[in-house]
Amino acid sequence: MCNDGTGFGCTQLGYHYEVGDGVHQSDTLAFEYYDKGCELEHARGCSNLGVAHESGRGTIQDNAQAFVAFERACELGYREACTSVGNGYLLGKGVAVDHQRARQILDLECMDGYGAACNSLGSMHLDGLGVPRNNLKAAYNYELGCDLEVGLSCRQLGLVIEALGGAKEVWEEHIDKACQLGDEFSCNY
Repeated sequence: MCNDGTGFGCTQLGYHYEVGDGVHQSDTLAFEYYDKGCELEHARGCSNLGVAHESGRGTIQDNAQAFVAFERACELGYREACTSVGNGYLLGKGVAVDHQRARQILDLECMDGYGAACNSLGSMHLDGLGVPRNNLKAAYNYELGCDLEVGLSCRQLGLVIEALGGAKEVWEEHIDKACQLGDEFSCNY
């Protein structure tokens, strides 16, 4: 599968090893094939390599290497990895904190429909990270994320509405949606 010299084949083989689909499960081999897929410029391979570096699955945990892999995946057009790059700049995860760069990337990703990016923008406004604190802008971004089925965004939206004195049935509706989307914290709120 990977012997054909395409990054796609290597990435697919890495996935099979990651989940044990038709082969023995091996995080180490998954990592090696994701690395090869990325070397052959397969965007998803680079993103999966970033996840492996970030989590330490099949390799030593290394946020700097994770950031490099996510950045390469983003450059190759894997847009979900771009949100990871934005969050890296936001949190200083594998790279120096740069709130301006984080906002540029996350704004673009949110407007293109990546809910996790909208959630991060909401947090920037809620916590005043590189922007003035603004609960209304936080709520706006959380609502965008919630509309895109990000459970954490629904929870955060509900909590902001509650903090602003909004009607109980309105904020509870968002907390309930977060629970339905798998946000366990919201299920116990």
